[in-house]
Amino acid sequence: MIILLLKKWRPYLLMLSLMGALGVGLLPNTTVRAATGPTTNGAFTVSPVLPQDNRQSASYFDFASHPGQHRTLQLKVTNQSAHAQVYHVTPRLASTNTNGYLDYGHDNHNPALPAQTTALFQPSRGQTVQVSPGQTQTVHFTFKAPTKAFAGILLGGFTVGQRERPTTHLKGTGIVAATEYVVALRTYNHQPRRLNRSQVTFQTAQYRLIHAQPQIVMRVANRTPALVSQGKLAARVVNDAGKAVAKVNLSSLLFAPQDTFNLNLDLATHQLPAGRYTLAGHLATRGGFDYPISLPVTVTKQQANSVSRHAVVAPSKPTNWWLVTTMVLAGMLIGVGGLEFYRFRRHLASRK
Repeated sequence: MIILLLKKWRPYLLMLSLMGALGVGLLPNTTVRAATGPTTNGAFTVSPVLPQDNRQSASYFDFASHPGQHRTLQLKVTNQSAHAQVYHVTPRLASTNTNGYLDYGHDNHNPALPAQTTALFQPSRGQTVQVSPGQTQTVHFTFKAPTKAFAGILLGGFTVGQRERPTTHLKGTGIVAATEYVVALRTYNHQPRRLNRSQVTFQTAQYRLIHAQPQIVMRVANRTPALVSQGKLAARVVNDAGKAVAKVNLSSLLFAPQDTFNLNLDLATHQLPAGRYTLAGHLATRGGFDYPISLPVTVTKQQANSVSRHAVVAPSKPTNWWLVTTMVLAGMLIGVGGLEFYRFRRHLASRK
């Protein structure tokens, strides 16, 4: 029966197959290439002059301190370029960025810290130094330990970068980022001997548009005077019906001591309609510690509309089965038409 139908509709199938072949040939040939090419940054190096009582295995500042103790810290900045350069050296206390990782580019102003940057370093706003080509300059800072004894560690660092430099800029086909060096500083009254459970809490969760992508911003607090390392976060966004509508997985998290920060949870272009949700999951850290997460998330109509209007990627849509079926049938017609065309050519060849 099928063979008889194919013979009957042979002329039409042949016409459709030719039209399909032409249509496929007219589809745009789009190629996406990754940005490549050489990148050059300001050539300079930074090395700390470590004190005699520095921890021997550390390549950064790592020493015990006593309440109110003063000491001078030195860093050597070497200009390896062919031109004179101006560098800025800035002291800061370590914070945590929105990706959940240790960050020395922003100061930590948590009032729970043993002391603030302005009390620990002089000059607290940093120093500017001009270095001739191929030369080295030594930068001096006065460090004053907190006046009161404290538990755990105090973590900071010195960020060194070119003062008059462009921010990230385009060069060729790639993006060139400015170079910065960080020399960490870790001090304590008593060296911590064992890893204790950290005081990590999750405060709020809000639905927002971050970098043109729908995300949930979770407020996290590490109240412990110690790093929270090797963090692995797994969470789900659950609607009122108990269905998980989005999942989030993060790894290699590293939280600064005594820091409260925002942690961005990327929803992978999944947009949330207006309604009430629950962010449920847990955070696992080094030492086998586990911290449960359960936070309400309310999405208003205004928030949902704002994210929908400004998001770069449109929300996922249900599969258009009519289109899928049409494409499958078109493929079958092209295949049948090709077979008939092949047989027709063989028939002509046999008559010669």
